[in-house]
Amino acid sequence: MKLRFLLPLTLLFCVNAYSQYGFRPGYIEKHDGTTEDGLINLHGSGFNAKECEFKKTEESASVVYLPEDIDAYRITNSKYFVSKKVTINGIETNVFLECLISGVATIYYTSWEQKDVFFLEKEGVLTQINNDQIKITVDEKHADQITNTYQYIGVLKLNFKDYQEIWPKIETTGFSKNALIKLTKKYDDYVCKDKQCIIYEKKFRIHFRVGADFSYGISKINYLKGGFKFETGASDCFQGNINMQVNLDEEGAFNIQGSIGYFACKYELLNGKTFNPTALTPNDLHYDISMFKPAIQLKYKINADKFTPFVSVGVFTTLFLKDKGTIHNNNYNQTQEFNSRGFDESKSINMAGETSEIGVEIGKNPGSFVLAAYNDYYFSTPFSKSYCLGIRCGYLFK
Repeated sequence: MKLRFLLPLTLLFCVNAYSQYGFRPGYIEKHDGTTEDGLINLHGSGFNAKECEFKKTEESASVVYLPEDIDAYRITNSKYFVSKKVTINGIETNVFLECLISGVATIYYTSWEQKDVFFLEKEGVLTQINNDQIKITVDEKHADQITNTYQYIGVLKLNFKDYQEIWPKIETTGFSKNALIKLTKKYDDYVCKDKQCIIYEKKFRIHFRVGADFSYGISKINYLKGGFKFETGASDCFQGNINMQVNLDEEGAFNIQGSIGYFACKYELLNGKTFNPTALTPNDLHYDISMFKPAIQLKYKINADKFTPFVSVGVFTTLFLKDKGTIHNNNYNQTQEFNSRGFDESKSINMAGETSEIGVEIGKNPGSFVLAAYNDYYFSTPFSKSYCLGIRCGYLFK
């Protein structure tokens, strides 16, 4: 069934969608030097550079400020953005630069056309620091090589020349937020011992959320084990889950979700065809299973105030609790039993599959209701190519 591939494909499109991470307490700094407290919508880095979405209270309508309208804005105890006129890729523009660390030397950051851009400010002079890539052609016999230019190392040495003992450290510093913050702090602490620099880049904190949900779906089995094979019709299936989410970034856009679910379904095939060279050729088939289904998923959220759309994809395995099937030949009135191992009476096997969801979390206090469409698809025998499509609803605690 082609629909079983819909959710994984949807994930690929949604990951490239524009993200919103929700309103958080903060303030804006106006041109006259005053500040105004309120709520700021923390978007992705590309959006943060272009505008600030602000509202006074939860009930207020939001107002969008451009870099020309205010001097700065900040998320409380977190990110700080300053309005600056800069030139990027030869184009002069006004942007909100994220201030990573402020001191004698200050480092700013922005994401521009999916590229990390850093600026260093010292004594009122703002300098872009780059690590561009260039293509080097050796000769006709060798393929072109791509290499980094490391311009930022020279810029840092020039600006930190009053502390040349730090130069060896500069030469090994990576072109990243954390590396540049650490280096600049070391420089600021040396040249200005009586004043502490301010680091605005918030340290990553892990948050756990637990929840429970119930799902109803339509399941179909394509069974193949040792030459014995059959395909059932679609049957009702039910599953209950207990789950826990752990954030992978400060904004909570990416999360890991682990869950343990109880799944139950009864399948049947009446007057159908099955194939098995050694067993009966039945007219009727019944298969009753229940199992625990541990799963782990990568979950991507697009937070938008009280409604948080999400997509997730992951894998699951099975731990059978009940695994019993019968095939009955009406002509001879004979019945034979089977399970996930075919006609082997030994312990049932474990199987694996792919699971994916697309849905929405509704509400934030004290928790969120969850509504989602889901897909489970088995890729291991004997249920290979079997699937379950359904609707899941539940509650996720704050």
